[in-house]
Amino acid sequence: MVNFNPKFYIRLGEEGQNTFYVQDANRVWQPLNHYDSFTVKKFMNQINEFEIKIYDIQNAEKTYLKEQATVIFMINKNILLKGKIQEVEYATGYECIARGYGIEIELLNRSYLNATRNSTEPNRVQYSSVSAQTVGQELLSEDSTTSSPWIIQPDTDQGLFDTDYGNISIRFENANRLKALASLSDAIDYEWEVITDPLNYGDYDTDEFKIDSLVPNTTRATVSQYTFNISGTNANCSRTSQDKDMGNTVNKIRILGYGDGINQIDTSTYAASNSYSTLSSDITAVSTTISLVDATDFASSGTIRIAEEIITYSGKTANDLTGCTRGTSSTTARIHKKGCYAEQYYTTASPESGSPIDNNGLLEHTVSDRSLIDLPTAELVASKYLLDRKDPIERITVIPDEPQTIANALLVGDLVTINDDETGFTAAEYRIVGITYISNYGALGCELELSNRSLAFIEQMQKQKDAEESLQKYMQGSTNIYAISEAENTDATHYLNMRFFVPDEAININHVKVNFKLKDFRAYTATSEVNDASTVVAASADSAGSVSLAANSWTEVVDITTADSDCEGVFLNGNLEVIDFETADPGGNGQFKVRFYDGTNYYPDSDGMMICGGYISFDEPQSLAGAVSFHVPGNNKNKTYSMQVKWTGYSSTTDWTVNAGINYETISRHTHNMDYSIEEDTSTGESVTLYVGEDGGSLSLVDTYTTDQTNVDITDEVAAVGAGKWIDIQFRPNKRMRIESNAYIQIFINSE
Repeated sequence: MVNFNPKFYIRLGEEGQNTFYVQDANRVWQPLNHYDSFTVKKFMNQINEFEIKIYDIQNAEKTYLKEQATVIFMINKNILLKGKIQEVEYATGYECIARGYGIEIELLNRSYLNATRNSTEPNRVQYSSVSAQTVGQELLSEDSTTSSPWIIQPDTDQGLFDTDYGNISIRFENANRLKALASLSDAIDYEWEVITDPLNYGDYDTDEFKIDSLVPNTTRATVSQYTFNISGTNANCSRTSQDKDMGNTVNKIRILGYGDGINQIDTSTYAASNSYSTLSSDITAVSTTISLVDATDFASSGTIRIAEEIITYSGKTANDLTGCTRGTSSTTARIHKKGCYAEQYYTTASPESGSPIDNNGLLEHTVSDRSLIDLPTAELVASKYLLDRKDPIERITVIPDEPQTIANALLVGDLVTINDDETGFTAAEYRIVGITYISNYGALGCELELSNRSLAFIEQMQKQKDAEESLQKYMQGSTNIYAISEAENTDATHYLNMRFFVPDEAININHVKVNFKLKDFRAYTATSEVNDASTVVAASADSAGSVSLAANSWTEVVDITTADSDCEGVFLNGNLEVIDFETADPGGNGQFKVRFYDGTNYYPDSDGMMICGGYISFDEPQSLAGAVSFHVPGNNKNKTYSMQVKWTGYSSTTDWTVNAGINYETISRHTHNMDYSIEEDTSTGESVTLYVGEDGGSLSLVDTYTTDQTNVDITDEVAAVGAGKWIDIQFRPNKRMRIESNAYIQIFINSE
């Protein structure tokens, strides 16, 4: 028998009312509707905001109306906004004001760390040709995997988490998760939002993060959902303003991505034609058929431009341009991703009549986004900016007459129609990019912001981004410049080698240039030694007589003190004689060891050295003798050395009896007088052949030179060896000469 345990939800809200709830410590939604007013602002691809002013606040309510509490605003039975309180301000008269943001703040407050992608610096995460769906899942996952637990779970019913976009390349450095998700959405030209209670049955604890080509969905964003009549007999709203924002109009976009200098990702695109579309699928650098979303306005044959590549085509079938010749007009054939902007080819100097550049003049703008790590993704971002801004941005503010109806019927992202009989403004369509709701003592009002383009998260965060921009340059990586030099006398069999190491982190080898001079040979040589002083040896001896030696224990047997005179070192000579033992065979075997001690150090070391013939086994009493000598360098005048002996054999009560003696020999200080001479060779007809390659591996011939050289470019030869290798720059002369050389090296280093 199957047990069925249904889960029941209590729907919040009241018909015809605006209500406000706070979740307490037991996750119960507590109504808190004694408020004067609230304001809720909802904008496309941005963080929602709210403020509510409550009167007669009670102590019991203060326990859950606090920072980080979760709240819900309802209009009728519909969710207006779910969010988190960030600030509570109390005033006299039991009043308080609570302010906060939409539930997406959970992602804004979380930095992105992914130890799987980067075990040493998990806050620097790079994706190279990775599924966009995988990137999004890792950003939403608590532990940066592609599965639960989620910070906010992905919406798998539609959009990116239902159907993957494809592979992208992107990089995040010290980014919060919401900023990273917004960058991901920008890179694939998608929009995002957070949905609470996605199934609409009262599950207010369930939130889903949606990334889709259009939100709330394609139909609502492309088919008009409502008609606003600003004037005439059917007027249902008032328009407070309409303007064209020429200040943000851009018809040529340059995108700067990861890197700096010649290594920086850099691409551009512009709008000089009325015939344009976007790619409906990826193309490679050798594709001869290019599929567009809509090729209706393109000629049956001609020339198009995709980013910075110019392409000719000989035919058109439906939305496919066929017979393409890639990389014409001295441009480079490249791969381009689905969604990349394409247009019939015109130059910026001679745009097509009626095109954005023709209408408004050339309006250029540069955007720096260092999360972009490859050119195709940067082209996508450039395409999005161009499509959004190539025509003047229109913004219309509308105040509906029936805000309750709007709250029930319309969402941010919906397409609506505007009619104004007085101005002839008929059937104009715009999307809702923002809605502001204001409730004063229960009376609801709302204001809609409409536009001909979507809003981007980056607009809200632009000030913060600008402040971080200079820092990000150095966080991402930088160009390093250093120099090496060598100078040496050489000949036809002894080459000059100038070596350096290219780090593993090197992304690109920008420049390697060599400079050198061919000089006369010059060397110093030594002649015969003069007045060679002889070694002076002095000796002294001391004897211990008979000493008892315990098994396995060091015993001091004799001391000796050197003379009061300077010397360069001493030889310590020890003599040992085992003369008898008190009882019969002690059993086992072992060896005698000797060491010298000067009160600080042991010679040769604390373990000593073997004496008396190695391992010894006794069957009957016998005598043994041995000697040892050890050199101690340095000035040893007036210094005492002790000779210590140990028997390492079988441990017993038996003692050995030994005679021991020690003497030393000194080596006196002496000097040598040397004569030197200079040998020079002024030669003619010299040449040197330059080779470059991996040290210890094969070297490539660069050229042969007979004169001094400046800025010999060996970048290609070094780049062929690659990162993580030693490079050898080798000079092979034809005869004896001196070579003086240096190399200038410029390498872009990844910050990881």
